[in-house]
This record gives sequence, C-alpha cells and structure tokens, in this order.
Amino acid sequence: MDELGVGKVAIIGAGSWGTTLGGLAADGASSPTVIWAREPEVVEGIQREGENPLFLVGHRLPSTLQATGSLEEALGEGFDCGSWIVVRG
Repeated sequence: MDELGVGKVAIIGAGSWGTTLGGLAADGASSPTVIWAREPEVVEGIQREGENPLFLVGHRLPSTLQATGSLEEALGEGFDCGSWIVVRG
C-alpha cells in the first residue's frame, strides 16, 4: 500500500477510456497498476511500446502501467477488492 492506503489497482478493460484511466492511475503511483486487455496486440503494445496501438494511438503511457491478458494475473496477489475498476464501452 502507498501512503494513502491504496494497494494494487486493476483496470479491467483496455479500450480508450480504460487505457486513459489506467494511465492516470499509474502516473506517479507507488502501488502497482495493471490493466487487463483481451486483445494480445494491446497487451504487447502497452508492455513493449508504452502505447495502446488499437484504442489510444499516439498517447504515451507511464512505464509503471503493466498490461496483461490474464484476469488471474490482474486480480492476483496484492489485490485489494476496493481498488478495481471495470470499464466497458
């Protein structure tokens, strides 16, 4: 947990809104921030290039934002059930 008592943050959904929210949550955060995407190219783009190549092209994301295609990984160890957000567009 960080100094505000926030643990790991998980964003479920990596469309344009979810990616933006994930970037804002990860920016300057001392706790892990992870975003789940069903599209492998989105996961790879965020992990390797720091950008969502399908839904938010040209917007650089913080290096502290991690992406995964696994819900188990996104909601795994260190997850605080009060710190997750589901985004559906």
